[in-house]
Amino acid sequence: MSKSGRFHSAFAVIQSLGWPILLGSAAYAAFMLLLTRQVISSELLDRYLTSHPVSYIATAMFFIGVASLLLKTFRITREYMTLRHLTLDADVELDGFAANAELMKERWESLGESIRAEGHYLFERVRTALSMIERRGSSEGMEDELKYLADLDSERSHQSYALVRILIWATPMLGFLGTVIGISEALGGLNIGGAADFDSMMQGLRSSLYVAFDTTALALTLSIGLMFFQFIVDRFEQNLLTQVESQSNEDLLTYFQASSPANDPISRAIERSGKSVLDAVHSLVERQSQLWESALVNAQSQWNNAAIQTASTVHTEFENAVSQSLLEWRKSHLAISEDAEQRWHNRWEQLQIALTDNARQMHAQQSELVRHTEVLNKAVAATAEVLKLEDALNRNLQTLSSAGHFEEAVMSLSATIHLLNNRLNQNSTCDRVDLKPTGQEKAA
Repeated sequence: MSKSGRFHSAFAVIQSLGWPILLGSAAYAAFMLLLTRQVISSELLDRYLTSHPVSYIATAMFFIGVASLLLKTFRITREYMTLRHLTLDADVELDGFAANAELMKERWESLGESIRAEGHYLFERVRTALSMIERRGSSEGMEDELKYLADLDSERSHQSYALVRILIWATPMLGFLGTVIGISEALGGLNIGGAADFDSMMQGLRSSLYVAFDTTALALTLSIGLMFFQFIVDRFEQNLLTQVESQSNEDLLTYFQASSPANDPISRAIERSGKSVLDAVHSLVERQSQLWESALVNAQSQWNNAAIQTASTVHTEFENAVSQSLLEWRKSHLAISEDAEQRWHNRWEQLQIALTDNARQMHAQQSELVRHTEVLNKAVAATAEVLKLEDALNRNLQTLSSAGHFEEAVMSLSATIHLLNNRLNQNSTCDRVDLKPTGQEKAA
């Protein structure tokens, strides 16, 4: 056993003894404090519990035993409460004992951690059995293993009462020791003398005998109480062990059947042969898978190299073709651009010439229009003068008509008309004025 294992074992032993002694001593101290301060007032308790040092020791041992049994009762009660929650998972497919045992062991430990079942009889027994199945790779001999584990639990249960058994055995011995001490004191107090001496001797003898028999009675009473208390707790624990054995056998033997009978050599030989064949087939399959994997890796490597070379070649050819196409396109684009530029230049020059000619012609037309405008202005002015003359002539005609000198007026008018015509002919733009005689003139 390693040093850590020995340390844990020693620590477990100290812990199993330390807690009952600590709790029992504390309870005894509290009880004696209440008794000495008269919180608990009883002459019987004072007589039997405080009459002699042996009584103090016996009472303290009783409290330690009760504390140990109470801790045991608490542990058994907790295991009863968690017993119905500890069940194996039946959803595992039973195609391989080792794999299933490992999986179920993990789930079992996880379940135990969730409900704090570490150290419980059922939890430890099932975990040990699953570890055995995982280690052996089969469930052969599982019934014997379960019986062995049941014996170990029974032995562990028996060992857990060691402190209580020692206290039950030692308490009467302590009472007998008190009896011996009391009788020794009584015999030592015998003295032959006068009447006063005899009375005092009898008083001392009686006190010593009280101590002797009271310590024995107290020790036997406490021992009997511890014995009955231990019997009751032990019965409950045995019932718990019976339920643990029944549930563990039901779960494990249901889920893991023995691979072959232990007493059948033919079946065992067939099993070994089948296992050898399976191992050989398994190794062949592994070898074949390795060969296939190597072939696939080589093929993939070659395909990757060919793909890389093909991609490089395609990239180079495509780059050359694109470069050549771009050069040809650039040359054709430059030629087309130069031709278009030359055409636009020629068109622009022709447009400039046409615009220049048009501007020149528009300038000439503008000059002609200015001249015509001046002539028209003169004509308009002459027309206004003619209108004025016409009004004057009409007034004159009316005056002449009324005066009877019409012929002279006509002659004067004709001369005036000739004069106007001559002026208008000089401008060459004015309309000729044709004066026709009105109806009144014809009538005259």
